[in-house]
Amino acid sequence: MKKTLYTSTSLYRHAIVNSYWAILREGYLPDDVVILVTEGFEEQPNEVIPVMERISEYEMGRVPAFTTVDLTDVDYTDLPERLREIFSQGVGDGEAAVDVSPGRKYLVVPAVLAGREEGVKHIFYTFIKDLSWGDIPLPLKPFTTYRVYDLLPEER
Repeated sequence: MKKTLYTSTSLYRHAIVNSYWAILREGYLPDDVVILVTEGFEEQPNEVIPVMERISEYEMGRVPAFTTVDLTDVDYTDLPERLREIFSQGVGDGEAAVDVSPGRKYLVVPAVLAGREEGVKHIFYTFIKDLSWGDIPLPLKPFTTYRVYDLLPEER
């Protein structure tokens, strides 16, 4: 079964990379990774994808397909419907998961709602217990400073 992980650009590059790495370490190993690109962060995928590819090779022994979806021109009121369309493709192809950790609030709430409505299997949130560790690469953080939560119940 094909697994697709959706994530998004962020104020901090490490938020994307660290959460992705933590999710891999939890055992969710995607075949495809889709980065939702938000306004002001159009170049960020070019910076984080090479790092995520190296992490993937290290953790999984393979590199998933990385793609981006441009959300820079989507009005906030249209965002829930657009996200449902995006997530439905991953669900239709197999199993989909959404990582809301790096996203800004205006994206996170519609992403959680759209993910639940479309039947994604996991909605991941990587919680940083102490924000002084927030923008530091994952290998430099003690394991006690973060935890990955799946916001959806197990029976899904």
